[in-house]
Amino acid sequence: MAHFVFFNDKIVNKKEVFLSIEDRGLLYGDGFFETLRSYKDNFYDLKLHYKRLKDTSKFLKIDFPYNFEQLKDILFNLKKINKLMGYDCYVRITVTRGIDPFGPSIKDDHKSTIIILIKKLPQFVLDRAEKGVNVTILKDFIKEKNILYNYKTLNYLPTIIGFLSRKRYDDVLFLDKKGNLVEGITANLFFYKNRIIYTSNERDLFLKGVTRDLLIKGIKKKSKYFIRYKNINEKQLKDIDGAFLTNSLSGIYPVLSIDGYKLKFNKKLIEDMQNIYLKELMSL
Repeated sequence: MAHFVFFNDKIVNKKEVFLSIEDRGLLYGDGFFETLRSYKDNFYDLKLHYKRLKDTSKFLKIDFPYNFEQLKDILFNLKKINKLMGYDCYVRITVTRGIDPFGPSIKDDHKSTIIILIKKLPQFVLDRAEKGVNVTILKDFIKEKNILYNYKTLNYLPTIIGFLSRKRYDDVLFLDKKGNLVEGITANLFFYKNRIIYTSNERDLFLKGVTRDLLIKGIKKKSKYFIRYKNINEKQLKDIDGAFLTNSLSGIYPVLSIDGYKLKFNKKLIEDMQNIYLKELMSL
């Protein structure tokens, strides 16, 4: 069955997509991306992802020419032509600076390469919210902040290193240079103790996740839980009850163990976090 994608201003069969060997995204990682999901046929947080997309476009000076309504139409048209209406779907938007055969220096007159694909969300992604994950700490790769960590660029090697290092585990936790547990491979990290939810300060984050922001907003509105901004290191794991990860594809999903050390699994708290997040998400 043919699968259709959006490629440089039109919807085409993915077999017709031609990416030049001189595309700067391929040669230099010169580009950015966004991933999001649909809940059936609703893209609840599309505006938040679109804002980050445009912010990155402005920062990197790579044109993304579509306004919000145009992007929304593209996504719905892709859902329809791929017969994905009614399904939870995964969306990937990729933007590069385009073709330039003259090395890494930048010319003013470039035309962006834009690829948007949509496909059915894999079951294992959906299952995380109920089944949880077992994780390991990556100790031989320390994340250090730089200005690019505020944006989702095509230089994704730190994440790839995480996937290569997870071995039998479902996910990896990264450390910062102070030894704090800062995030998962593609997710923000929270810990909890009783009704207190711990997360890093924004200045210590490597990427502010859309799901993370919505959850914190919902907790602060009206709930029996409290947000505390505090970094947690490996030695402090004995002082917390449990942990969970957040991202746009899986939502909120519990961490069952860290390097074999079993955490408490407060099912009611996790369900409350999931409900708070979904309520905030669906109010957008």
